[in-house]
Amino acid sequence: MSCEIPKQVRDDLKKNNLSTTNHHITASCVISNNTVYKNGSIIFENKGADVSAFLLSVYQHFQLNYSRFYKMDNLSKLGWLASEVLLKDSFDKEKYQPEDVGLILANANASLDSDQKYLKSVADIASPALFVYTLPNIVTGEICIRNNFKGEDAFFVADEFDVKFTASYVNDLLSNNTLQACICGWVDVLDDDYKAALFLVVKQNGPAALAFNADNMTMLFESDIKKNTTLTPDVFIAGLGAITAIGNNVAECLQSFKKGQAGMGPITHMQTTHAGILPVAEVKFTNEELAEITGLDANISRTTHLSLIAAREALNDAAIPDLDNLRLGFVSANTVGGMDKSEDFFVKFLQDNSKGKLRDVFDHECGSVTEVVAGKLGIHDYMTTISTACSSSANAIFYAARLIKNDMLDVVIAGGADALTKFTLNGFNTLMILDKEFCKPFDENRQGLNLGEGAGYVVLVSGKVAKTLTKPVYCKLSGYNNSNDAYHQTASSPDGTGSYLAMQGALAKAGLSTTDIDYINLHGTGTPNNDSAEGTAIKRLFEQDFPPMSSTKSFTGHTLGASGGVEAVFSALAIKEGIIYPNLRFETPMNEVPFTPETKFLTGQNIRHVMSNSFGFGGNCTSLIFSEVGK
Repeated sequence: MSCEIPKQVRDDLKKNNLSTTNHHITASCVISNNTVYKNGSIIFENKGADVSAFLLSVYQHFQLNYSRFYKMDNLSKLGWLASEVLLKDSFDKEKYQPEDVGLILANANASLDSDQKYLKSVADIASPALFVYTLPNIVTGEICIRNNFKGEDAFFVADEFDVKFTASYVNDLLSNNTLQACICGWVDVLDDDYKAALFLVVKQNGPAALAFNADNMTMLFESDIKKNTTLTPDVFIAGLGAITAIGNNVAECLQSFKKGQAGMGPITHMQTTHAGILPVAEVKFTNEELAEITGLDANISRTTHLSLIAAREALNDAAIPDLDNLRLGFVSANTVGGMDKSEDFFVKFLQDNSKGKLRDVFDHECGSVTEVVAGKLGIHDYMTTISTACSSSANAIFYAARLIKNDMLDVVIAGGADALTKFTLNGFNTLMILDKEFCKPFDENRQGLNLGEGAGYVVLVSGKVAKTLTKPVYCKLSGYNNSNDAYHQTASSPDGTGSYLAMQGALAKAGLSTTDIDYINLHGTGTPNNDSAEGTAIKRLFEQDFPPMSSTKSFTGHTLGASGGVEAVFSALAIKEGIIYPNLRFETPMNEVPFTPETKFLTGQNIRHVMSNSFGFGGNCTSLIFSEVGK
């Protein structure tokens, strides 16, 4: 049917929305601006062609074969082509009865494009073929004929795509078992202006599926709204740098993984009542030794020393020619800033308010660390600091990628650093999530995490810069997402909502399915809450297609704001070296998840895509996906 949506009906459906998280968008297709998008990613372009020529080029590009195509008007061609791309490799028709699959479409101009062409033809010789298409719901008929769909179909006319109405209407059909699957969306053509946006919605969850709701439909519907509709440029990882408890550089860290040598031990660099009770993963250098390496004053924050060592290693590793003539940025993360020096000040100041050196609090804030390191590296084009708890440096990395993708910078050093401080040690101890033994992530008998310190940075470069390098890039950053479930100030939601959305969104950004992931670098802190939430999210998203996974925090401890950067380095190495890291001290599988982490150091692996998870306090969850290049 084709009808104008009565306002009262729209309002009632929105008010009585029966939406359920059991319904999912398993595929999407948007065709607009001479570009075809599948699941949010561009898969075909033909710039310069008019509407008819472009639609024909889509038909030919995807090697479709359907004699009725040449008889259709542009509206039906557009909708039909979008449905073909949508369903290709995304829908198993054999699983459904014909009456279980329906179509719910809408547009603003009905069949006006064809109406005008028909009226114009009447002045000469009336076109019966065009007259057939002077009803907009013919497009749903063409799709149903092609696919033998016999479920409910409807075509609504509205001023704009009303995602809330569509979500309510389709959710009602699925919830009431009127349909088991539905294609819904928007198909509109008028003169040279056209757009199709179709969504495949099913009851069952699937790989890389999105919850069916107005927000996710809007996100996918707007895939074509970009400053530049050309293919999104790739961003490559050209250099790596790290300093952790298991190594003072990337090569030493890799050797520790091969030997199965963890970095935890007794506290040696802080004066605390927890010394000898709580193990930590310290970088082995003293502040004075770090100062000799960095060339900075020994009295500056330990976080700053660690940051400079790893960032400088990454930049040297990238070996970018003619760097002075490129736009270079520094996006650095941390959570403690100069807290270690502030603690030194307040110990003396609280005893006597005339004591304490003010220089110790001068660089207290997180941004000060970034400024000092950027100055030492000669970075003047752009710098910023990100502090979102344990997801900080993962967010820094994908923010850096966006700066390059939007042509604001050519090269960005991104990652993070954090030093151990009394503040963090006491804080985590108060939360009662520190283990008095070495941590054992994803073990049923896990008791908590071990705090660590360190820094990890990657150098991201544009495709243009990548072509000038004298050595191959490590990989590319293909997917990323930050989601926040806002469940609690510190705890993860029991069902892992934020974790699930972050992983799901990163897959969608990369245009990948769960079966494409070859290794997951787990957030895996070792706390009962975190591992349960992350495990539940992985169980829900990956179903039975679980790739190898492990938590490298079983080696480095939890380096807080540095962890996403450190683990990005490890993820890039996994692709380059073909390795999977072991999850140390794992013994007993968790009861609530059907998988176990890898316990051996594996070599010779075909690692194409690595997912790295970093989930922070406040529900701030980020997943990054690194992918191989040129294979």
